[in-house]
Amino acid sequence: METGSNNVKLGTFRESKLPSVSQFSQLSDKFRMRHKNNSSNFKTEFDILEIALFESFSVKEYMIYQLKQIYSPEKPFEGPRALIPMYYERNWHYLWGSYELVKVSLNNQCVELLRTVYESIQMMYYNIVADETDSEFFYKWQTKQLKEEDKKIFKNKYQWFKPAFIMKELYSPDMYLKQRQFYEDLSITSHPNIKWTGSDFGDRPEPLLGQ
Repeated sequence: METGSNNVKLGTFRESKLPSVSQFSQLSDKFRMRHKNNSSNFKTEFDILEIALFESFSVKEYMIYQLKQIYSPEKPFEGPRALIPMYYERNWHYLWGSYELVKVSLNNQCVELLRTVYESIQMMYYNIVADETDSEFFYKWQTKQLKEEDKKIFKNKYQWFKPAFIMKELYSPDMYLKQRQFYEDLSITSHPNIKWTGSDFGDRPEPLLGQ
């Protein structure tokens, strides 16, 4: 039995021998070797990335510190603006994750995380510049508080807060087109399409899917 233009035989996997612990260890060793080689070959670039991550971490921690001076369990930080530090916190972890992935040359997976960071940044900006009605609706959506009568508004007015809608709200027509193209570039490997799978394993000094 075959599927698609790649003529992948489904029976091949069933007929293959079960992987051994040794094979798994070899794969782990290859990733460790990638990490070692990349850390040596791109030391300057990685140093710059680590400085950027540290600066981002510092901003995140300072923001949390300031919020703790103002708010408390008795006076909680609520409403649309409360989403911003949460996005920032998550984004920092995603940026760290993308950094770790690129060190072992898993570039497609790295870009997937960066796409999520990009979307979150857009949402943070929207949350800041939107008027009170729009930001409150956005907050209700994010916190799963939409009622049945809100769903029509969610679809027709806010277009499910898809990235294209938020970009149109934030940017001029010319800048929207540029941002849209950038987002499409980030999205090119984010969907479950077998077409891009090979790029995860091609152009490597060592095979990852067997010898």
